[in-house]
Amino acid sequence: MKKLNKELKKLLIISLVITAMLISGIPFIVFGATKNITLLLVVGIVFTAVGFYGTPIAWVMYGEKHKLKRVVFAITGEHLMTVQKIASQLQLSEDAVRNYLTTCFNKGYLIGYLRDGDNIIENKDMADKDRLISVKCEFCGAPYTFKASDPNPLCPYCRSARNTQK
Repeated sequence: MKKLNKELKKLLIISLVITAMLISGIPFIVFGATKNITLLLVVGIVFTAVGFYGTPIAWVMYGEKHKLKRVVFAITGEHLMTVQKIASQLQLSEDAVRNYLTTCFNKGYLIGYLRDGDNIIENKDMADKDRLISVKCEFCGAPYTFKASDPNPLCPYCRSARNTQK
């Protein structure tokens, strides 16, 4: 999930910068043209063109990556382990979920899990400290997973700490 969050953060920054270029490019053009500042005029034209074409592309890329994050969370946080359950929870078609899962596994966003057709299973061959433990929250009853090495696992729903000294 860290890799995915890092990529999402990068795409968000790029999207914001390109959007700012679009917004600032037009005043640059006006100011450069009225004051005969050629450099400012050229920068304004470049900013406006890059922003005009790049803004929608950047935001669509960000949105698609955000959908991948939601699929990863459905598996790691909500413990939904079949394409059918994920599709139902996220209100997506099963084919779309299959495509998102393929992308997630290919890009390494689902470390600790294996795909067996339409089922996702925990990788039992991981080192003990990297093993994932699936539990039901003692307080709210929601299923979730955490790494065995996590000293203070929290429920992602109610944020209550799990009693690991049983």
